[in-house]
Amino acid sequence: MGLKADIEEVTQHWNRSPWRVKTFYVITLFLSTSSLASLSEAVIKWKGFVLDALMFYRQWISNPTAEQLARIFGREMPPGFVDSAVLYGLFFGAITRGLLLRNSSKMKHTADVLFMASIYVAMLYLISHTKAEPNETTVLVLYPLFVLMAYVSTKGAERVLAMAYMVIPALGVGIVAAIFTGLAK
Repeated sequence: MGLKADIEEVTQHWNRSPWRVKTFYVITLFLSTSSLASLSEAVIKWKGFVLDALMFYRQWISNPTAEQLARIFGREMPPGFVDSAVLYGLFFGAITRGLLLRNSSKMKHTADVLFMASIYVAMLYLISHTKAEPNETTVLVLYPLFVLMAYVSTKGAERVLAMAYMVIPALGVGIVAAIFTGLAK
């Protein structure tokens, strides 16, 4: 299966694809047409974009969520718990969505969703009760690894869908952070 087969499969699924996947297609097309001559300038701009996205994520998503979880459960969650929960949620959500795209019976789809959900809940439970504390670096290293695992474990339209579910939330936070930073200046 080459690039031509992947493109044909994507065009076949375009009409029934959700807006997130279509957005992923458009962003990929835009990035693939960027000039190599301005690569160093683009790296500097992307560095600021990523830094703004991380700061925005910490201030408006991660820290408030950790505070709410501490109030709900009556104890502090380990550092990095929210980041790990988001990371694992993106990964298992992407794989589950890819599994649901396959032509299988409703019973198989239900079993796939329940299996992925149970693994996700078990991992969150283990992280919340572990002595070793995951930190920022752990999540920053695991995210590209999980994107790679989602890429390798899928093929064709499933692969595109999995990549969309893994990459678009991170890009979305980055875009909102860029807008927030621009409005704050």
